[in-house]
Amino acid sequence: IFMGNKGSMSKLHKDPGGLAITISTITGKKECILVHRDDGHVCFYDLDATLENPDLNKYPLMSQARIWKTTLKPGEILVLPQGTYHQCRNLTPCLSYSRFVLDTVNLLPFYQSMVAEDSTEIPHEVILWNCATELWRKVHGFSASVRRSISQGKKYPSVNQGITHAVEALRMLRYIFREMANEQSKSISREKGRKEDFAKRKQDFDDIIKDIDDTFEKLRYCRVSSLE
Repeated sequence: IFMGNKGSMSKLHKDPGGLAITISTITGKKECILVHRDDGHVCFYDLDATLENPDLNKYPLMSQARIWKTTLKPGEILVLPQGTYHQCRNLTPCLSYSRFVLDTVNLLPFYQSMVAEDSTEIPHEVILWNCATELWRKVHGFSASVRRSISQGKKYPSVNQGITHAVEALRMLRYIFREMANEQSKSISREKGRKEDFAKRKQDFDDIIKDIDDTFEKLRYCRVSSLE
């Protein structure tokens, strides 16, 4: 939650963490200026240049920046893809709400942020684990209901968009966990003093990968059985 008087603002910046951001106003109006994530450091000279008083003679590459400007009003939501540079200013006294978003579009940047440790206040690994667990439960539950329907000779539930998206996201997470398990293997051989810790973490990743693979196999069996 952000609250401020008319004129209060944030300077041009981007949030680390690899997450998308949504901003919405509850009361009041907020001006938001967005700069493409590839243009911030280059076109704004590591943010030495500013949007308030652009000097194109001193900072000529500002002319090449991709910039968008909008005014948010109550009932509207602004979505910022991960890494987007942004600057916000209250045009009136304003109360606004913002939240981070993780989805399949920014899953890789989120993992890269974890590796780079650029936002240590975000529990990346816990979030990935919880996401995978919830998606696994959803897909596993659907698979179980299909198998039960087939065994009872009943009409089985159709694959809806939610299940399709869950399978897609779970498949992407499966490979993220495989990469994490591989990194733990390297750490085991590299840091002998913590060998048991790294071995335990690798086993945890291997276990969830096995659970995901088992669920996908049962899902494939359901599809074959339903076609028969």
